Amino acid sequence: MKFLITTPKYYPGLDISCVSDLVNTTAIGLVESGHEVHILNSLDASSRKLRCCSSDWKNSASSYENEHPGLFIHTLTSPFKVADSYYAYLFGSSLYVNKEFTKVIKDVKPDVVHYHAPMFFGHQILRKRGDYLSVYTAHDYWLVCQRAYLLKNGDSPCTVRKNCVLCSIRSRKPPQLGRYTEGYKKAINDIDLILAPSMAVKDRLSLELDTRIECIPHFVPYHKKQIAPSGYSNYFLFSGTLEMHKGIFTLLEAFRKYSDQINANLLITGRGSLEALIQKFISKHGLQNKVICLGWVDKEKLWSLYQDALALVVPSINLDPAPTVIAEALSVGTPVIGSDQGGVPERVGKLDENLIFQSGDVENLGRILKSYKKEKYPAQKVKEVAKKWFSIESYISQYLKILRVS
Repeated sequence: MKFLITTPKYYPGLDISCVSDLVNTTAIGLVESGHEVHILNSLDASSRKLRCCSSDWKNSASSYENEHPGLFIHTLTSPFKVADSYYAYLFGSSLYVNKEFTKVIKDVKPDVVHYHAPMFFGHQILRKRGDYLSVYTAHDYWLVCQRAYLLKNGDSPCTVRKNCVLCSIRSRKPPQLGRYTEGYKKAINDIDLILAPSMAVKDRLSLELDTRIECIPHFVPYHKKQIAPSGYSNYFLFSGTLEMHKGIFTLLEAFRKYSDQINANLLITGRGSLEALIQKFISKHGLQNKVICLGWVDKEKLWSLYQDALALVVPSINLDPAPTVIAEALSVGTPVIGSDQGGVPERVGKLDENLIFQSGDVENLGRILKSYKKEKYPAQKVKEVAKKWFSIESYISQYLKILRVS
């Protein structure tokens, strides 16, 4: 089959986002299975203001194509540059993108057009322009929430959607005005199939959309076979954005309350608006020797921290769609302790449902941390769970199976 994958913020071979990881690895998997794959991306949406992108992008794309025969990269460069991506984000359409997309459709004549994170292309790209299967991967809740993560005012779970424009402004995100037009509804209705990374996403989208939705857990990008030691030992790990919805203070409270009973340290990686408050909390409660903030770490260092941790802790209080960090930790043999929100319990439960706690429940989390024994979870057993549920082979197999019966 011929596939056309569209994703604005993409750059071949670079680890710039989990979306790019998914697109890169899926494209290579499809090519190795004998299919022809075209990727439509935008240099404007990948520019420095939105995503870091090498100035040598032409040679990088050409080299990537040569390495993977059957893979073709189509990079858009609007005469209006990054302004075109912002316009598409705000109003849902770009004359330049629509024209170039239509041209690629006519030239390639794809059997499948697969959309990833289209906000910087504008939702009008979802309108059908030929006879093909239109597939959309819901990395989050963007189809029903412009904030994408169903966070009211950017800091608390949203259960009833209303006053969305005000919510966007309060969250310091410009409102996507194009979403409130008839054109948005028509564009969404042109999607034939939505792929969700968790049942939580599928169930939430099903409340508002009539489109067929299938669930395929996202896979873990391949990592180096040999992972260097982290330099740390006997610790639980938190890795993520340091914002209130990630539940970091539930974890910190558990360490404060049960500091003398948790026989391990806590390592925190990531950046966010709560960095100063976290440091203040640590100092106020005398946890300097118990809780260590490492700030942002590169991917290589993160793999090392995953591997050496007693467990990764994911205390999200929002409807986290399907945190990549869970699958990554499992893939190197490290168990995960997680809250009962969004797609977190689905992933954690693949190993042990007893590692799931009620979101925001400090006592429940504390009990798990106090009694936790890593030897109960042999690394090979944990890796087998990851391979079964979160491998590229599993993803490609399910992906092609669903498309062939569509």
